Amino acid sequence: MVEVLRSQGARWSVQGNIDPQWLLLPAADLERRLRDCFTRLLEQPAALRAGWVCGLGHGVLQATPEANVRLALRIQREMFG
Repeated sequence: MVEVLRSQGARWSVQGNIDPQWLLLPAADLERRLRDCFTRLLEQPAALRAGWVCGLGHGVLQATPEANVRLALRIQREMFG
């Protein structure tokens, strides 16, 4: 995501970052991946992140546990406000 923002972010909004397959992982693995991804984004200047929209790629898969969706939202809100 950082590379995409660096190449496109100044001109466009960029939506995405969470692979919907991640939401099928055990909660601890999901949390680790999300925190890693979001930490890399937070290390970038706010101006670079300005056009970024947090999203779930192609959406939530039918078999996705609701608890994992809630976890993803909680972590996103915790880290980005």
